[in-house]
Amino acid sequence: MAALAALAVLAGPIVAAAQEPPPPGVSPALSPEGAIDEQVWRAPVAPGVSLFAVRRLDGQGWVDLFALVVDLDTPGVGVDVLTGPTLTERQPISQLAAQAGAVGAINGDFFHLGTSGAPAGIVVKSGKPWKSPYPGGRPSVAVTRTPEGLRAYIARFRLNAVLTVMEPSTGRAPQQAGQPPRPATLQVAAFNEPSLTPGQVGAFDERWGSAPLPLARWSPDQVAFARLAQVPGEPGRWTVTRMGRGVPATGPGPGEMVLLGWREGADALAGRLSPGVVCAWETAVTPDEAASLPAWAAGKPVWAAISGGSLLLSAGRPVVDARQPGEPFTRHPRSAAGVGRDGRRLILVTVDGRRATSRGADVVELVMWLQRLGATDAVNLDGGGSATLAALTGPGKLSVVNQPSGGQERAVPVGLGVFFEPGPSTGPGAFVLKPAAGQTGPALDGYHLGAGGLVAAAGTPARITSFPPVEPASLLWTVDPPDLGFFPEPGAFVGLRSGKGRVIALQANGAPAWSSSESLFRDAANGDPVVELARALPQIQVAAAALPVEVIGRPVALEVTPSLIRLTSGQPVQLHAWLVDADGRRAPIDPDDVTFWLRGGAEGWVRDGQLTARPFRSADPPVLEARYLQLRAEVPIEWAEQTPTGGPVRPPAITPAAPEHLPGATGQPLAND
Repeated sequence: MAALAALAVLAGPIVAAAQEPPPPGVSPALSPEGAIDEQVWRAPVAPGVSLFAVRRLDGQGWVDLFALVVDLDTPGVGVDVLTGPTLTERQPISQLAAQAGAVGAINGDFFHLGTSGAPAGIVVKSGKPWKSPYPGGRPSVAVTRTPEGLRAYIARFRLNAVLTVMEPSTGRAPQQAGQPPRPATLQVAAFNEPSLTPGQVGAFDERWGSAPLPLARWSPDQVAFARLAQVPGEPGRWTVTRMGRGVPATGPGPGEMVLLGWREGADALAGRLSPGVVCAWETAVTPDEAASLPAWAAGKPVWAAISGGSLLLSAGRPVVDARQPGEPFTRHPRSAAGVGRDGRRLILVTVDGRRATSRGADVVELVMWLQRLGATDAVNLDGGGSATLAALTGPGKLSVVNQPSGGQERAVPVGLGVFFEPGPSTGPGAFVLKPAAGQTGPALDGYHLGAGGLVAAAGTPARITSFPPVEPASLLWTVDPPDLGFFPEPGAFVGLRSGKGRVIALQANGAPAWSSSESLFRDAANGDPVVELARALPQIQVAAAALPVEVIGRPVALEVTPSLIRLTSGQPVQLHAWLVDADGRRAPIDPDDVTFWLRGGAEGWVRDGQLTARPFRSADPPVLEARYLQLRAEVPIEWAEQTPTGGPVRPPAITPAAPEHLPGATGQPLAND
């Protein structure tokens, strides 16, 4: 019988991993059992990639957590660093992810806020070093490729960069008469690093960007530079085109590299380089503590790596350091990257904070969240206003799923992206199912999820799509149990009764038509429909995906949100609509399927789910009326404060507060507010 592809099934709630006892001082109220209320949503993003959203109330208040959990064993799953064209050109993480084609992403390292904008620590992207590690070393999350697939680990790294001077005429290393060739080498201590220390030589290439080079405030007699150009057609070969004292007015352009030397480093440049000399450039990053690496990571080149501020978990044990950046024992928005299952799982976590509905987390609480998600090793990433998690929440829709504390995304220089690329195959490939429309809590566009999956109202079609996109008519659809509902057409599920189950879609080579396969599924009521189909038709190849579904009862009410609409004349407000059953359970419906009227002191329209209106002279208060089937709802409307003439007052401009700064080791500020 042909091999049956793995069934992608949504798992249940987060299960606490067996770990060491929490560090002293941790409140028992932070344990899973200590919650007054805790809701856990889990949504498929791509094969091997799941999105968690946790809404928790305990004795300390409310907190929202979001996490991407990545199974690195899944064929087609990839991880890489996200950047703009250069290290100093910052962009929102959702923009970086969308440009790269990622299905999920998290913000990365701390960065030099207010100066160069460059990340503080190591950057390795697609196997190539973009930036050297932070001076003195910081823990980093790294991904390597093994014969078994991708693996992730936490380590500290060092830069190995050497410039070997060659003879211009022969391309050989210079030598003295009667002696064997002896290369003249120049050790480079920093690569695209925004700060240097006395005695160092630093290299900058076009990936540095347009930000000013360091050392400009030092006397020219202490600083020297060399400008190099790539030798056409000879990778790794560079020619010295110019040398001088001080810092050059312009940085490296395309195909250029600039070397800076400070004090003894300036002497080293002047003693080894001169215009016209050809050099061989080699750079790599290697683990700083090779003995502590997992056996599968030893000797493997780094494919992707970014640094963090501090270590949070090591071999399952919490690491809490009061000296780490970001006010570790104060609650703030946080981001972190964790590793579990011997490097086969990558966990990217963001905790919202600095608002009434989510208090944030200190590093102790962050460690406990990481442990609950199965991490054994973890590193703290940049937090505060930088903390952002994005994911593919609908077909072609990459969304920010948390609520950044600044009210909008902060532009950052680096992030970590998750990818899914189906491999070349003539047979069915892995895919996941997604609800095609609706809303979910908290703050996830594209879904309405209960603890178990999709929530649908009986008798109302719920559209289901897939990722990667598969034409619904080419899939075989069924429901388990069969009496929970049916598919009148591919991709359109209609519930028949209240209850829980799953909808299943199969992509099959050589399978019968969709309508006849439906009868095969229904004959398998006492077993797994996927397995039964494979047994009935052993000649076919099958890839399957499932989505948990809960069907609520017959709708008895229509609900429209927001429940109180506050309007400024001419400014649109997004509407959402829900069907509610007798037990108070809700299922989303498309606002475009709802009929809306404006009554009383308002006139306007609803288009694409957005209400746009303006005041209308009437003695009756303004109301939005909604109707769907035989259900009706009314939503009161309030206007922004009125002027004496009756026109709306423009809201006062809000001046952002000055950001907080965290001094770096070099005295340059890093973002962590």
